[in-house]
Amino acid sequence: MVNAKTITGVLITLLFVAGVLYAFTSLRGGKGVLAPPLSSTPFAPDDKTQRNKKTCASVEISSVDVSREFYKEGIVFEPSPQITAKADGKKTLINIVAAGPALGSMDSSNVKTDVVCTPKGFKLVATVTRSAEYENASAKNVLWHPRIALAVVLHQPDVVFEATWKMVLSTGAELEDAQTLPYPPQNYPITVTTTLH
Repeated sequence: MVNAKTITGVLITLLFVAGVLYAFTSLRGGKGVLAPPLSSTPFAPDDKTQRNKKTCASVEISSVDVSREFYKEGIVFEPSPQITAKADGKKTLINIVAAGPALGSMDSSNVKTDVVCTPKGFKLVATVTRSAEYENASAKNVLWHPRIALAVVLHQPDVVFEATWKMVLSTGAELEDAQTLPYPPQNYPITVTTTLH
């Protein structure tokens, strides 16, 4: 005869496995949905959302959050990096979104970030890692792009923000060009710039 402790243990195990499978299935099938923020460096390597501040002469960066946005049919999905910036109520507080290049299943979701001060403002350097075994296969490829949100406070007008995207192989070699099908090849690193007012 099976005792109550054994039955309870089996039920708890089944519920846990079901929960993990549900979470995994939701993440894999969530096209057009933002996945939970990803860990990145150097703000707080073990944190999923980076909240440590970095101060430059002309700007203070109060947060850097990294997430993924998946391709959704019927919505424009830019293959090249883009920057959008919007004031949040106060003139000095700006919310920036640096959307990265189109990527696929062969690219790691762990996008490394670094923020550095520059003479005219600040710069974000984002590094994507691609599997060294990728050979431009399009079968079962899930398209996505990194989305890095920064909250900044301007100390002066006309602050220049640069976002540079690098791609390295899982072997550590840096790529000078790469392609994510069905989009054409792109040269790396890619830098986009905007002036914050």
